[in-house]
Amino acid sequence: MSRPPPATCYLPEHRAFLRWLAADSDAELKAAAETVLRDPTVPLVAGSWRVRAVHTKAGEHNWVGLVQLLPIGV
Repeated sequence: MSRPPPATCYLPEHRAFLRWLAADSDAELKAAAETVLRDPTVPLVAGSWRVRAVHTKAGEHNWVGLVQLLPIGV
């Protein structure tokens, strides 16, 4: 059996998506993300992106919310 995908959320105050990889609570996860976002030595890749997004029904019982980031000029 496969594992469920990790939970992901959007942090609008940072304009960042956060994926839960390991943490004991939502609060610890968000605090860790804010620490990383403030650290200038963490290599967050800059670039230009095209964004596609949708919330849609996929099949009889499934709904999905998707955000796809596609690099521009690559």
